[in-house]
Amino acid sequence: AEHFQVKPKDYRSPMRLWFWNEAATHRRVMLHFLGSGSAGDFKWLGKHPRFSAHCGDKTFKFDASSLHSLGVHNVGHMLISNLFVEMWIGDMQGGWFDSGSAHWYEEFVFKRIQNHCIDEIVHALDYHNGIWRSALRDKMSKEDKDVAVLPSLLRKLTGTMMPVEHAQAWSFYDWLVYNHTDKLAPILKGLKRNIPERELFPKHLDMNLRQAEVAWRLWVQETYPKKEPRRKK
Repeated sequence: AEHFQVKPKDYRSPMRLWFWNEAATHRRVMLHFLGSGSAGDFKWLGKHPRFSAHCGDKTFKFDASSLHSLGVHNVGHMLISNLFVEMWIGDMQGGWFDSGSAHWYEEFVFKRIQNHCIDEIVHALDYHNGIWRSALRDKMSKEDKDVAVLPSLLRKLTGTMMPVEHAQAWSFYDWLVYNHTDKLAPILKGLKRNIPERELFPKHLDMNLRQAEVAWRLWVQETYPKKEPRRKK
């Protein structure tokens, strides 16, 4: 929340995060509070954001670490949808901010990405096992060297993004956090007013889309490692 300089009034409604030991309880909550018959974890974003999961689901198997990261990731989504105006920007071409922020806060706490946004799961489980920096640095300096990423990425809905696009969104959000922290709130407010980035970036970053991409790419090359350090299992 400190990234957005929020005050109590900026939280538009209560946020509810439910984890259940019993599958039957989760199913009842899904039906009555979320309007879904799904047995998997599920979130409602925008007005009165809420999330429910069965801890014993085959994906989580009562594993505390997995459930903790699941909670952090989804609180990220809920927070972004709840701040300033109750609105989910993930389905109105703000997917890069919605996905990027949820991935960023999860990675900040756990040093890797374990969870995935909406339909990302139908494409692949992750991008480079959730440890993205060196892989994305390499891709951007070679495969994507002469390809502009932002014009396409900034038009994506959260649920239509491929795993590599989620990695790009996380990285672009990463760049904003470390270089333009005080601009996160006005950019989010602008996205919720459906103002395009081609107007938001010059106003708040003093850069057009092309300049923002060049600055982001340069930062990635200077900041991300060429090879990921070995991590404790």
